[in-house]
Amino acid sequence: MFRNFTACPHCAAKGLPGQLWKIEERTPSITLSDGKSFHLILLSGPDLVPAPSGGLRANRLVGQFSYVHDNFGTEPYRVAVLLTRPGENFRQDTAQLEQAALKLAELLEHGTPLSPEYGFDGDILWDLSAGYRRKLRPLCPLAIKQNQHEVHAPGHDTRVEVTCDTCGDKFYVGFNRIYGARTTPEASAKKLEALLAEDHRAGRPHVNAYELPD
Repeated sequence: MFRNFTACPHCAAKGLPGQLWKIEERTPSITLSDGKSFHLILLSGPDLVPAPSGGLRANRLVGQFSYVHDNFGTEPYRVAVLLTRPGENFRQDTAQLEQAALKLAELLEHGTPLSPEYGFDGDILWDLSAGYRRKLRPLCPLAIKQNQHEVHAPGHDTRVEVTCDTCGDKFYVGFNRIYGARTTPEASAKKLEALLAEDHRAGRPHVNAYELPD
């Protein structure tokens, strides 16, 4: 796999100039190709994500990629990658986009056409066009299991991360963005820890979401 090139080897193999471009100068140089059948280039990002309200979505960044694969014709396709757990600085965000690009390149190596939108949490890349099966909107604090794509809670923020002491499963604990909570993140985390411990005592698997008493 060719990485971080300035002249595209895939284009050069076809006798094309292979000149690369990006929308903004600040965009990191993230480029990948197998040198024969495809190339993948970051065009822009990491950028803030607009919210339907007209503001910006908290804790979300997006990178816009372009790719060409010989199996799918000569026209470039666009792919957006949403960082759902972005880093604390530009360097960490760039590293996440690089990891996501590697996973996209692996799909292209196998001749798999890419979806228009993916989510990436720093570890797992998933197809956003497939969507979640359930959307949760409780007013109380909520714990969502990491690395699952069955449920999500777009109306809740992320306050703390909790790891089950017994099995290592990880959860995000958050409050309703509008109504907040009467309790503290630490108190909600303690309640979740008690629920996880009770799951193990009862011999049942953890569920994907827990509503926590306020």
